[in-house]
Amino acid sequence: MRASLTLPTALVLALVGLTACTSQEPGAAPSAKPTSPPVSPPASSTPPPPPAAPGKPASFRVVRTVDSASAAPATDQQRTRRYTTKHTAGDGKESGVLDLTATGSTVTSVSAKATVTDGEIRLAEEQVGITDAQASFTPLPEASGTKCGRSPRQTAAATERDGTVVWSETASTNLYNLDWCVFAYNPASKSTVLLGDSATVSNRIPPPAGGYAVTAGNKRAYWETAYPLTDAETTPISAKIMTNSLDGRAGLTTAVDNAKLPRVQGDDLYYVRSGDVDASFAQDRFEIRKRDAAGRDSQVVSGPLAKDQILSTLSVSAGHISWVISGPDHSSLLHILDVKASTAVTVKLGHVGPPTMHLYSTDTLIAWGNGSASGDPGEYVYDLVTGKLWKLGSQGGYSKIIAKGKYIAWAHIAGSGPDGRAVYDIAEWKG
Repeated sequence: MRASLTLPTALVLALVGLTACTSQEPGAAPSAKPTSPPVSPPASSTPPPPPAAPGKPASFRVVRTVDSASAAPATDQQRTRRYTTKHTAGDGKESGVLDLTATGSTVTSVSAKATVTDGEIRLAEEQVGITDAQASFTPLPEASGTKCGRSPRQTAAATERDGTVVWSETASTNLYNLDWCVFAYNPASKSTVLLGDSATVSNRIPPPAGGYAVTAGNKRAYWETAYPLTDAETTPISAKIMTNSLDGRAGLTTAVDNAKLPRVQGDDLYYVRSGDVDASFAQDRFEIRKRDAAGRDSQVVSGPLAKDQILSTLSVSAGHISWVISGPDHSSLLHILDVKASTAVTVKLGHVGPPTMHLYSTDTLIAWGNGSASGDPGEYVYDLVTGKLWKLGSQGGYSKIIAKGKYIAWAHIAGSGPDGRAVYDIAEWKG
């Protein structure tokens, strides 16, 4: 993996390692999801909701099932191509796409190439900024007057909302110990602030169950962290959702204990509670819950989990909630819920549905790719208006897609062999 890819270079083994993890190959490294170690609930100032009762049916009704293999190829009738990103940024530096903006520009990270010396990965410091259609890169300012973690660091995830950019960085090159620093850029003040440092949680941060995503609402940012409950090498781990105001003034706090996959719609926080992050929760159930700005917590949807299944990823838009139930043997399912009607369309994915897959939603579409997992590497769009399923492309080992407003971006590898680099086609979706 190279700095031009959106997964952090820290996971230089990620394309190989995560594929091995999600395909459950013999001798593969343990999966990044914390399902093997026992999970114990940490102390919490906010009482958790009661565990779901086992054996209950789903709270929604499936009205249609679609197989991704039936998707029609998207053409110029469905999307209008605008440009293709570049994987270079001048001076020998590489550029990787992290997110889209509502105007069709990209949030990007730029750095010199990582090097390997005596088997040790040596990172080059990355810089986050905005790149427009003409490949002009505008760096975001560094947080002034503060230092976070070790240097150099690389970007693990980013999100943009109305000009505000929130991103996380890590100095780690170890897939199983990922420190983090989370920053936010304010377009009004044209300044960047530090929102949180994993050192305030623990000096040893295991990989989060729901991945590395950060999410931003109107006023606050949220992200998931895993952490050990003690300093012992074999200690149980737990997971929680961290938060701070976008200006950093509220301070870093725990939003929800024993939870994963934070996503925001307006001021409402959505998250998942299940047995892989909450030992007190029924192992054969999941809940997607909502916590509003006043702190009121309610269940939005719940459903069953069979053996070896987990809810691996989540996306929320106005009126719809989408999530993936991952399963062995490429049996994963994507559920697209109409919240008001409590009805869902289910899509058979043809891959294991790992936490590393991409799943995005807007008011008009749901978009996904399998990341670096084995199985179907297609990049798909389900149109919420027409109910049609489209295939934009296919990229084995790097099946990624991003959607924001009317824009979509999907990845492919330019070049071949060791010279291959990830670039994205940017287009307006017409449906």
